Amino acid sequence: MARTGKAKAYNIEMYDALDEYMEEHPDTHVIYTSSAAVYGDRIEPQSEHSLVGPVNLYGQSKLIGEAYVQQYPKHTILRLSNVIGRGDGHGVYDSFLNGGTTIFGDGMNVRDYVAAGTVAGVIQQAAKYPERWQGITNVSTGEGKTVLEIFKEINGDGYEPVFEKKRPGDARYSVLDNTKMKGLLR
Repeated sequence: MARTGKAKAYNIEMYDALDEYMEEHPDTHVIYTSSAAVYGDRIEPQSEHSLVGPVNLYGQSKLIGEAYVQQYPKHTILRLSNVIGRGDGHGVYDSFLNGGTTIFGDGMNVRDYVAAGTVAGVIQQAAKYPERWQGITNVSTGEGKTVLEIFKEINGDGYEPVFEKKRPGDARYSVLDNTKMKGLLR
């Protein structure tokens, strides 16, 4: 089965399990972690009211998940920017922390990198105060950095990246407006 086929099968299995659970517990408030990838590739920071337009299969799959969760009356959708941690993930930031040097494209793609601790705190708040967090909220720093800037921050000037061909579907610019999140965290 192709990779996309496996992902589709996994999502269908997850949605079926959620439906089954919700039939027995209809008052449950569902929290879904989505992605900045649903917005696509736009030069300005995207707010929760921006039009969506994913440029890759990952963004499309997250948007489908959002539509699915919205069928339940009590739901929160958290659109996460690029989550970073201590090097135990799979993104470019974690790759650099683990000694990786590969940059796809010219390194000028801009991303909004949010700490895993921030994301965890938002999820905890959404679970504790579900009525406040109802609907869609961006989870981000609201600031963008290029992949090359991140590489230099982690590795200093003593290392040079290895540039590889740009991957299809990689957005050039992805930064989220976090005004709503900051207001909810007060």
